[in-house]
Amino acid sequence: MAHPEASVISLAPLSPPLPGELDTLALCILLLEEPLSFTLLEVLPTALFALGHLPGALSAPAHRLHRLAPQLLPDREATVIVYGSGRGCTALREARETLAALGYTRVLSYPGGKRAWAAEALPFIR
Repeated sequence: MAHPEASVISLAPLSPPLPGELDTLALCILLLEEPLSFTLLEVLPTALFALGHLPGALSAPAHRLHRLAPQLLPDREATVIVYGSGRGCTALREARETLAALGYTRVLSYPGGKRAWAAEALPFIR
C-alpha cells in the first residue's frame, strides 16, 4: 500500500498547449502510434538538422520552404507538424506562415522544439 503522503509524478504539461500546438507527450504518442499520419518537418538550417533531429523528421529550412513544400508535401490537406529550436523560434513562425500562404490547411506546431525534446532526454537522429 502506498504511503498517503507519497508524491505523484504527473505527465501533464505545466500549461495546456494552444490550439494548433502539440506538447512533447502528444508528439511522442503520435510518433509511436500514428507515424504515417503526418509529415514532421524541422524548419531550421540544414546544418542544424545534420547535428541531430527528431525521429522521422525531414529537413525543410523555413527560408526555403516555399520552394520545398510542393515536393515534400504534395497533399495540401495532409497533416504537417513543424518544429524549430524551441519557444520563440522565428523559423517556426515563418514556416507556419509560409505553409498557410501556400494553402496547407492542417499545419500543427511543436513549439517546444529541440529544447523541449532534449529536456526530456529523448533521442535525436544523426
